Amino acid sequence: MRFVYMSNSLLVMSVPFGNKLLDDNMIKGDEIMDSIQANITKMVDLEMSNFNKYQAKYYLETSITPFISFSLLLFSVLIFVLAYLRINNDLYKLKRSNEKLLITTESIKHAEYIGEFFTSIWNIKTNRIIYSDNLFNLLGCAPNSFEPTIENYLKFVHPDDKHIVTLGNENILNNHKTYPRYYRIIRQDGQERYFKAIGKFIKDDSGNITHIGVVSDVTQQHLSKLILKERNRELQQSNKELAYFNQVASHDLQEPLRKVQTLISIILERGVFRLV
Repeated sequence: MRFVYMSNSLLVMSVPFGNKLLDDNMIKGDEIMDSIQANITKMVDLEMSNFNKYQAKYYLETSITPFISFSLLLFSVLIFVLAYLRINNDLYKLKRSNEKLLITTESIKHAEYIGEFFTSIWNIKTNRIIYSDNLFNLLGCAPNSFEPTIENYLKFVHPDDKHIVTLGNENILNNHKTYPRYYRIIRQDGQERYFKAIGKFIKDDSGNITHIGVVSDVTQQHLSKLILKERNRELQQSNKELAYFNQVASHDLQEPLRKVQTLISIILERGVFRLV
């Protein structure tokens, strides 16, 4: 800008009496340059001020960053430790639960074996039934030797008792009714056994109905009942015979007793003996 004013002033120098214009242009050029210099100084000061602010911010951030990083590291370690303790605690509880479940399962298996019974879980909605493992033992079969379904189970039921099992299953599935049932089964080795089936319905929160069944081998109880019944019959027969014997003995002894009483009366009347 200063050179522009200077060129204008030099051009004016060819004109007469142009010294004053030259001086005015020089003065204006100085003022403009001073203004430009002042603005440049302000810009430089502003840039320096911003630079100082950014530098201070940078120093602050660089000084805080290690602390923040260390804090985040400590927080992460704390979270990791807490998560580890929580997971370890959950694993411990899960292990204890699994141990209890295993003990319960084994106890049920042994109880079924000792008590000679098996259980069934029948989902009425899906018509799916699950039998416990002791089913195979009571039927005299090897474990998992056949698929445990109702149809396969009916193959072991005595032909004369199949209707008992079938009608009972229809009542459970269609009418949601259950009652004790007694029927015979023929084991794989041909041995005939007596079974008793009882059950109960349970309903979950969703309204699904499940039938829990317990089927017991009651052969010994049945045979004991037959033996007891036979002994009762024999005892009743003995009682009848004893009553008849008492009746006959009582009738046969009446005449000798009358004769003895008559003889005693005659003796007393004749005074052979005197009663004191």
